[in-house]
Amino acid sequence: MFSEMHGDGCMTTAFMVRQGNYKLVHYVGYPPQLFDLALDPYEKRDLASRHETADIQGRLYDALHGIVDPDAANRLAFADQRARIEQLGGAEAILARPDFNFTPLTPLIARARGGARFTRSTPHRGPRRSAAASEPPREWRLPPPP
Repeated sequence: MFSEMHGDGCMTTAFMVRQGNYKLVHYVGYPPQLFDLALDPYEKRDLASRHETADIQGRLYDALHGIVDPDAANRLAFADQRARIEQLGGAEAILARPDFNFTPLTPLIARARGGARFTRSTPHRGPRRSAAASEPPREWRLPPPP
């Protein structure tokens, strides 16, 4: 199973490869994550830093690179975003549009505004990951690059 994400506000492209119980999440320029979905279906225990998972990670990385070059796909996605922003008149023109009533879709817009931060303007209404009704949905953010 394979997935590629260039989502709203992402600082980098995320790729996911799953084989059997194991799921590898690769972020271009950031440390990977590895989960055993049979033992950890909510992905709370990252196994990527464990020496004993090196073979599993190697196998999953081979599978990922057999599908896509993550670095090339990431460069292409951000180049396409820059081109689209320019096609629409630049970041300030996009933000000034009367029909622009949502959070900026890319960190490139925030960078164009001098590094201004942006936040989601409406609450996330997607499916909850936790079965516990009292647990709020988690907001996930990448750590700063090393």
